[in-house]
Amino acid sequence: MRFRAFFHREINSMHNTSNGSQLRLALLVCSLAYPSLTCAENPDDLLTKGYEALARKDYTQSFEIFSQLVEENSPQAYFTSALFYKHGWGEVEQDLSKACEQFLFAAKNDIPVAQQEYGYCVMQNQGAGANEKPGDWFKRAYESGVYEAACDLGRLYLGTAWQKRNLPLAIQWCQQAAERNAVKAQVTLADIYLSNSEVFNLEQAEFWYTQALNIGSGEAAYKLATLYLQIIAQQQGDESAANKALYLMEIASSRYIERAYAPTAKMYWKKLQTSDESSSELLAKSYLWAKAAHQINPTKATKRLLREVENELPPQWKGKLDTQVEEFITENKL
Repeated sequence: MRFRAFFHREINSMHNTSNGSQLRLALLVCSLAYPSLTCAENPDDLLTKGYEALARKDYTQSFEIFSQLVEENSPQAYFTSALFYKHGWGEVEQDLSKACEQFLFAAKNDIPVAQQEYGYCVMQNQGAGANEKPGDWFKRAYESGVYEAACDLGRLYLGTAWQKRNLPLAIQWCQQAAERNAVKAQVTLADIYLSNSEVFNLEQAEFWYTQALNIGSGEAAYKLATLYLQIIAQQQGDESAANKALYLMEIASSRYIERAYAPTAKMYWKKLQTSDESSSELLAKSYLWAKAAHQINPTKATKRLLREVENELPPQWKGKLDTQVEEFITENKL
């Protein structure tokens, strides 16, 4: 900070004296000290530049900026730098201990999402003190406006090392988050109602999956589709449930839920065998999702399904459909 303040004073002085040669000399020295940063730039401006670089996935510049700001004890920079270490973005090697160390600094300096992240660190025993409890950090994050953290606290009551099993409290905390449109909380709440006999409630499960689906959750679409498939298994010939299941499974697939690809392909292939609808679209979709499923997670089952569909596929279709699959998979990786 003193170094940067010095250049602020020197450059302002040189501007006032209109000494161009001195100014150029100072800028040269500054550029050597900060080769990728504007001389004595405002920290808020640097944060903005760092976020902009991160948004365009220029990880090298972004990490350099945030590392500089970490040296100046910026809590926001500590948090973002921690994300680099958590995910191993760019050329930064993944280091969960380092990530948790930086999350803790940001959390103690009132960065709400860092409080939630450090709660996860405590759960994973990454650099946490012996007496720390994840629930304490989740509660702080929730009170600071990270609504999802309420359900993080609620999940502890599903039976963990930190809390005894208490379904009413799990529901209470997750519902607080779900009612504030925290998507993961909505999915968790539906899971609780569906998978625990003590509180089993099919209508509540369907309701909360639907809420998450409407916000954009592919996971909720997959689970709701699976629920309708179970209904079909119990009630043979339920065409309405079958159509809902196919519709939702394809939504899940289109939102990159990879385990939905094979079921989507199978459902379209089955429909092709029994439907009077236009066979061209059903055949194309059967192939697209079968190909995606086999490319992402090749198994004997996906290979067999793909071969069956290929045997019916006009050869002239294959190139275009393969290109669509490649583009879809590439988009998911971006």
